[in-house]
Amino acid sequence: MVLLFQLNIIVSFVIFFWASSTALSEESGPSYFFYQEPEYPRDCKEVRDSCNTQISNGVFLIKPDGYHKPFEVYCDNDSESGGWTVIQRRLDGSLIFQREWREYKVGFGFLSQEYWIGNEKLSFLTNQNTYELRIDFTLFDGSSFYIAYSLFRIGDEFNGYTLTHLGFFSGRANITNCSNNKDYIPCTCERSCEHPDVCIMNCTEDETCICPNGFYLKGEECVQLEDCGCFLDGNIIPVIRF
Repeated sequence: MVLLFQLNIIVSFVIFFWASSTALSEESGPSYFFYQEPEYPRDCKEVRDSCNTQISNGVFLIKPDGYHKPFEVYCDNDSESGGWTVIQRRLDGSLIFQREWREYKVGFGFLSQEYWIGNEKLSFLTNQNTYELRIDFTLFDGSSFYIAYSLFRIGDEFNGYTLTHLGFFSGRANITNCSNNKDYIPCTCERSCEHPDVCIMNCTEDETCICPNGFYLKGEECVQLEDCGCFLDGNIIPVIRF
């Protein structure tokens, strides 16, 4: 799969505190409330807030509520006011994202390059507070934009890590939706099942929706060559597999 842009999915949060107080009579005696600071910050916002000076982007240890051990995350302190926890980054296609369930559960890749944080960690992260989701895009020509959602939360493994909450949309979107599994990529050469050796794309734009390299146009779909079937004078002869 050809990657179209740099993709950073970063999470920040808004904390809501509430407290109830009960009036105590003189007969009730003294009352004490103990508060223990967590040993580790719960996300990159708490990492930022724990520092007296401005901190740069980098890798830090966090431990969300209920998670069994601390783990490293990449914190983005440049976007807006900082304190964003990067949960995914795709840059140049150097990392394969077509992976099994367990790999998406535990996470994979390198924090300072391409990676996925892991569904299990993300579930604990997004269920401990109210979070915002922001997605930053950088196109081939260097232009960039972002989209954001005011609320973001996913379920646990029992619920298939499904998206449970997605808030209001905002941002500066400039996204072209390609149908039928085409990619929005620099216009090069698109081939068809009928004429696999001939370029059928008339490139009139720098980027457009075409079948990626290694795929061929069959009707309105992009398929691999082995799924094209046989062609004779423009007619499809179905391939029978035994």
